[in-house]
Amino acid sequence: MNILYTPKEVLLRIAGNLKRQRLVRNTSQKELSIQSGVPLATIRLFEQKGKISLSNLVRIVMAIGEEEALVRLLEPGEVQTLFGHESRPSKRIRATGSRKDRNV
Repeated sequence: MNILYTPKEVLLRIAGNLKRQRLVRNTSQKELSIQSGVPLATIRLFEQKGKISLSNLVRIVMAIGEEEALVRLLEPGEVQTLFGHESRPSKRIRATGSRKDRNV
């Protein structure tokens, strides 16, 4: 089932998930700031509003030890067609000759 989210909803869900990970590890925002090198104010803003740069997000993810999940996030998977078979794009065939030679 496909559920559509807005970009803001996705960011807030990610922020909530990382906050839960931080709390499970019994780590304060200040401790996470020190471990990740991300300013405390940035961590607070992220957890409250979902606003963060990609590099700071990666630093936080690495500080809580979940970088492997982030790396796997956008790994290419099998391509599925409508018929459920793996398909590969066909090799592109270039036209030969110059444009002058073509009858247009």
